[in-house]
Amino acid sequence: MGDFMENLICDVILIGFYQVIFAILFAGPVLLVCMRFFHANGPRVLRRYALFHLFLLGWGVAGNAAWLQLTAGRLAVRDDAPVWASFIPFGRFMLYNATGFAGGWELRGGTTMGQLQGLWAATAVPVWILAGVCMYIYLRLRGATGGECVQPSTPLNEHL
Repeated sequence: MGDFMENLICDVILIGFYQVIFAILFAGPVLLVCMRFFHANGPRVLRRYALFHLFLLGWGVAGNAAWLQLTAGRLAVRDDAPVWASFIPFGRFMLYNATGFAGGWELRGGTTMGQLQGLWAATAVPVWILAGVCMYIYLRLRGATGGECVQPSTPLNEHL
């Protein structure tokens, strides 16, 4: 259990760092598209964008825990699992970068990259869906216009 928690904490710190970089890199294009095509309020878009990434990171911890449970010691030569991130599709480069040298992990027992990629999708897709659902619920409960509570019978699009 100690190794599992140690791996999970290290991965969360590493992936959290990369997610912040990812979010910063894509904030500008997201802001421009929302303001240009949807005539959205810039600060509101940035707040929601940041909030979505917090939800994504939170659910990503659960996705990473599932990934560790499914792969550690089963699909790789080493005891820990290849690094997992919900926003980076899994590829051979994830095996190499995790240890800092080529050949860091070799697949075990006939495991293919396709199987690892399918497992990545099976853990990443629910993470993105749950982050989106949390965002929707948050907007529904808080109200999209600034914090007042929305009555359950009020359609969300009236507040967007």
